Amino acid sequence: MYSDGYLEAADTLVEHLLQKPVPPKLEYPIRYLYRHGMELALKELILEAHRALRLMERVGAAEAWAERARQLSQEYRSLKRKHRLLPLFDHALTCLCLLDEKDPSSVLPPPSDDDHVDRSRLVDMAHPPPRVRATIERLDEADPTGETLRYGYSLDGEVLPRKWREDLEQLRKDVREAQRWFTAAADYAVFAGDELGDYLEELEEFE
Repeated sequence: MYSDGYLEAADTLVEHLLQKPVPPKLEYPIRYLYRHGMELALKELILEAHRALRLMERVGAAEAWAERARQLSQEYRSLKRKHRLLPLFDHALTCLCLLDEKDPSSVLPPPSDDDHVDRSRLVDMAHPPPRVRATIERLDEADPTGETLRYGYSLDGEVLPRKWREDLEQLRKDVREAQRWFTAAADYAVFAGDELGDYLEELEEFE
């Protein structure tokens, strides 16, 4: 995934930054890599959630539920062009909660004796760790548009202040914690989508 590449690049630079003097001009490119990696991770999660929602609608869902899923799809078309992290995060949570509200296991047939897939939820969608949201809020506040850290200037044209190196190390830890939650949530969405897709294929074989 592209998000992993941005985060690994940032990690590599931070490791060097903490071991030996590095020109201060590298600081904001590093922060930009972390921010952009988070944006891509959120969008990857959202795409998997929307895929599962579309499949859930095909399998069978109440009209009110299906309408809400379609509204979320329209909403994302606008969100993905604006690059705001916090609205993307809230959108991802809404998608996951809607998917969890109509759990795939409620419409799929009971697992057979030789089915070893654990159908339990892989992550509590409604309650991500508070630190995850705090990290997204911090990055979103520092760079609302995805351009501030790229150019080193605020939206008002002011040069951004330099931070201490230790702050980058903490940012690395916080971003990696958020990424672990995103990965777990995306795993749930992929799992749900794959299960629903397999079920639809089985139904089509008997038609």
